[in-house]
Amino acid sequence: MKTRTPLRILLATVMTLALLPMLSSLAPGSLLSASPAAADQLWYQSAGDTRAKKKACARGGGAAGTCVIGARGPGGGKVFYVNNAAATGSRYMEAAPSGWNTGADPNLTWGEHTGGTDCSIVNVRGAAGTAIGTGRANTRKITAACTAAWAPAAWAAKNYTGGGVSWFLPSKDELNQLWLERAVGGFSEASYWSSSQYDAGGAWAQSFVSGNQFVDVKFFTVRVRPVRAF
Repeated sequence: MKTRTPLRILLATVMTLALLPMLSSLAPGSLLSASPAAADQLWYQSAGDTRAKKKACARGGGAAGTCVIGARGPGGGKVFYVNNAAATGSRYMEAAPSGWNTGADPNLTWGEHTGGTDCSIVNVRGAAGTAIGTGRANTRKITAACTAAWAPAAWAAKNYTGGGVSWFLPSKDELNQLWLERAVGGFSEASYWSSSQYDAGGAWAQSFVSGNQFVDVKFFTVRVRPVRAF
């Protein structure tokens, strides 16, 4: 008399035989994953390094590798540009903190036509720089040629004294870098002025909604956020 193999044993045998090719293709230990503890340790080491840089940056920074994007700069703002190959004084850029004007970034004109030197239609010599590193010189030229009443945007940036350091209106490319790193925070969904003059009646601005850069009429009101280099 034949003994019948229970159905459940037959099913188990069939499933095992079906899985054998798959299991045999796996190298010994290939089912093991990296230790979560080891992964966490690497993450904490990385985060700790970033925190250390941020802390050193806020104390003054300047040395190559001291600051990272998003770190608090010595002026109390957030770092939005890093070039460790540049010389001290132009290695990092930080944006003034949100609320630098005790509220939202102000809407100001680049040039006014309220009398005296009509800076809304004057060609400010030496204020056409667009590259990163030209914003400070642009601002100096604008404020030398026009009073605070006639060039409100540049003077607002120049007159900001947060952190006891000097600030200026960013150039066209500096403003674009600020847009790219806008996560440093607090920007309005509006357009912002650069210090880069296009011609006697216009200057470069940038939308902080689309990122588009465009030439705007100098006596139109546009947002302002000071920056600085160190």
